[in-house]
Amino acid sequence: MGKLLNSEQALQNLLDIIRFTENLSTKLHGLATRDEIFKIIEEEFTKSKQYSESILLKADNESKLNVVSVNIPGRLINIAQKATGLRLKEYSVDLNKSNLYRQVYQNGDTIHAQIKNILEELFPKALYVMLSKILDFKDKSSILAPLRIKGKIVGAFSMTAPELSEEFIPSVNNLVAHISRALELAETHSMQLKAEDNYRELIKNIPAGIAVSTPKGEVIEVNNTLLQIFGYNSKEEFLKVAASDHYYDKADREKLIAVRKKGQVQFEARLKRKDGSLFWGLVTSKNHKASTGELQFLNVVQDISNLKRFEEKILFQQEELATRARVIKTTLSSFDLDNNLNSILNEIMSLLNIEYGGIYLYSEQRFVLRAWKGVSDEFRAQIISFPENKIPDWMKDYQIIQEPLSKSGKAPDYFKREGIQTWTTAPLKFVERDKEHLVGILILGSRRLKAFSRQTIDILKPLREHLALAIERVLRFREAELRLVRLKVLREIDRAIINKFTLKDILDTVISNIPREMGADAVAISLIKETQQTSLFSMHLPNGTIIDEEAFTIADSLLEHFIRRKEAVIISDLSQDRRLQMHHKRILGNQLVSYLGMPLIVKNHTVGILHLLTTRKKIFAAEDIDFFHTLAGQAAIAIENAKMLEELKKSEENFRLLVEGVKEYAIFMLDPEGHIISWNSGAELIKGYKAEEITGKHFSCFYTKEDIKAGKPEHELTNALKDGLFKGEGWRVRKDGSIFWANVIITAVWDKSGNLRGFSKITRDMTEQKQAWEKLRKSEANYRLLFDSSGTCNWVASSDGKILMINKNAASLVGGKPKDFKGKSVYDLDS
Repeated sequence: MGKLLNSEQALQNLLDIIRFTENLSTKLHGLATRDEIFKIIEEEFTKSKQYSESILLKADNESKLNVVSVNIPGRLINIAQKATGLRLKEYSVDLNKSNLYRQVYQNGDTIHAQIKNILEELFPKALYVMLSKILDFKDKSSILAPLRIKGKIVGAFSMTAPELSEEFIPSVNNLVAHISRALELAETHSMQLKAEDNYRELIKNIPAGIAVSTPKGEVIEVNNTLLQIFGYNSKEEFLKVAASDHYYDKADREKLIAVRKKGQVQFEARLKRKDGSLFWGLVTSKNHKASTGELQFLNVVQDISNLKRFEEKILFQQEELATRARVIKTTLSSFDLDNNLNSILNEIMSLLNIEYGGIYLYSEQRFVLRAWKGVSDEFRAQIISFPENKIPDWMKDYQIIQEPLSKSGKAPDYFKREGIQTWTTAPLKFVERDKEHLVGILILGSRRLKAFSRQTIDILKPLREHLALAIERVLRFREAELRLVRLKVLREIDRAIINKFTLKDILDTVISNIPREMGADAVAISLIKETQQTSLFSMHLPNGTIIDEEAFTIADSLLEHFIRRKEAVIISDLSQDRRLQMHHKRILGNQLVSYLGMPLIVKNHTVGILHLLTTRKKIFAAEDIDFFHTLAGQAAIAIENAKMLEELKKSEENFRLLVEGVKEYAIFMLDPEGHIISWNSGAELIKGYKAEEITGKHFSCFYTKEDIKAGKPEHELTNALKDGLFKGEGWRVRKDGSIFWANVIITAVWDKSGNLRGFSKITRDMTEQKQAWEKLRKSEANYRLLFDSSGTCNWVASSDGKILMINKNAASLVGGKPKDFKGKSVYDLDS
């Protein structure tokens, strides 16, 4: 703490500094530049002979402050510089190593400090001791205060005096406020001067051509800029051409003559150069009386081709942003994969104005055409699917190929017959944990040569990323959904088995409850006697028919495999493997292709076989095999009724493990009142609670205070109870208080007696997709802000001259507001 003012001398010191700061503040008024401000400050402090100052402003690197002003006498500065080798005005303060200046700059505090403490921060110990003696700073103190421009701290001001205490802080702060204001005005003045220079330079370099014509349309004078615009070498050469011949559409010339009698008119037209090339011109025509009193027209022509191209680019970018917004909305609003693919493909083709398109999905080591548009049935039959190791050259990697129909190259004959001359292919990939995952290929084509460009690649990059994410999102949802379906299948079969009494009923129940989406078009069960003969057979055909006659024969070697090794058998192509012989006339026409056989084992003894067959070639995944293995176990349990209760518990445990294994989704159960009764690892990962922490709590703890107050948790359970299912999205709260955007499915769960057991809830973290949408929305808002806040007159019109967008400058120029001109003709701007 500084010493309290307790003497007449101290009071005099305070009055002196108040007079000094007020006098200096007055002299700062009206200064136009920083240099002038710093000069006055240094002069006044030097005149005072008792005060000294320094000003430090932030460098480009905000961790440093540069010395820009100091009033130490030149003689002392020279002595200090020779002794230390330092130039004071070139010195920088490192805020990372400073306590006092960091407190002022970062916290905005005004502080009182001994000068030796300030020098100790600025220089090494040996130097600050030397400087303190040379500059006569012994026993002096300083007040450090932040300098602000437009409310932002930009540096620090230091005032030093022999008897300077904390009571002087208000006077110093008042001076600092005047210095800050002076610096702010100087900066504004500098920006105004720069803007004026830029404006004058812009006016100087506007490329405008001038032509003088008579009411009869005869051009009598032109300037050099006009000749350059139209590509003529001389005025005489230009004047030989009729005025109407300079217009691509002569009706534009007639329109000009008709409307300019009103006074001044301005319109856009396509004009012709000497070499026949076309350009967009902005023609401004005004009545003008010559010195002879004759009526003439002063015509100003500007080449606005670049502006038109820019407008077209802006319009295209707007459409691109709108397309991306619709793609994102489609992606986030639906889990219908086919609908999403077709919608996104339509958006991309419409944006690029092309005729052909297709989307391949990667599945079971093949690329299969899942969505298409514009292609003929013959062409689609040729490109419907390709094995991963036999992808044709024309669809490999990211490429643009342009090949005339008359030339041979990468395009196969069916491309030529379809009339495709340009096409591009783009792998659809998404990145997860720094690893790329290929989910498909996008192919686009056109009858036009050079229909694609580098811009196409730039446009497709974000769109194909959205498309890949859309596919990945739906596939993951379907994967989770499929897991739930599998669990439901197991549960339904469990329920059915418990209520069935005969072995035949149990077999029919098992084979009838396996949906085709589980990977089996036909399902059969054969039971084996100890003599290795079939004792009972039941088969569910692709058309839904159940037959009890043995429909195929298993070779002894295959049967031996099931009985001795007790392992699953996979045959990818039955036509190439004769160990399974189809002989029943009712199944020969089904063209069954792939086979998975799963032994039914009880007490380490094979009692039967579960057969799964497909109508198209299939590679059974490990998850498929695991599922059917579980199913075979249940069938075996049904055979050994005594083991029913034990295996039922095992099935429930499998259910729990399967749910626990879903990491991408939070899956948990609620009791009828909404309290949590089960919790999987995905829920722990997404929401942050361990099972023992959250079990028994009400699920409303995941909602924001606003949603709880609005009754949203109860509302969602009510809807799920009413409709059986509730789907929605919204902000949810993790254990640590952070929020995330969640996709939620709540399903009411009933027991066989129709009593409500509770609710199942599935939650997925959709924050990244939500942020992508918000980023896009802000991008559009930023564009609108840039358009509206531009210092120039801007408007955007459609091809038929209707105003689509107009900013305030343009509207006010013609005496109106933007809303007055929307949808009107550009000619209304001159009315």
